[in-house]
Amino acid sequence: SSGSRSSSSGSSSSRGELQVARAVAGGETEDVVFDSNPAAEKVTGRHYEICYLISPDNSQEALQEVIVKYKSMIEEQGGTIHRLEDWGRRPLAYAIKGKLDANYVLMNFEVDPEALTEFNTELNKDEKVIRFMTFSRKEAISEPSPMLGGLA
Repeated sequence: SSGSRSSSSGSSSSRGELQVARAVAGGETEDVVFDSNPAAEKVTGRHYEICYLISPDNSQEALQEVIVKYKSMIEEQGGTIHRLEDWGRRPLAYAIKGKLDANYVLMNFEVDPEALTEFNTELNKDEKVIRFMTFSRKEAISEPSPMLGGLA
């Protein structure tokens, strides 16, 4: 009885294979290939959903800069954005940091847990972001949210 495992054990039928997913951005569709090789050092991404509120004191240009900043941050960490929605300015249920309304942004993405920690730390430091909440998801969500009426 040897202490090493053989690769012919049959338990790796779904491991080590290439997986193909569809990526849609700006009307363009392309196939993206993920290597799920268990021997690789890279941690496979986990799925997350975040809703963050941007202070209404910012200009439209500053709002777009914040959205692009956090989108780029995920992509630079090797993550994938599955859905990004700017819900616009909406009233808050209660005042947050003296504000009665805020600009809502919803983003679903896939990234490794270490990158998520760095991402959340950056959001905490950003004075333009008055509140955020991150949820773990079982799978990628890419269809339009009910907040947008299901429209693309």
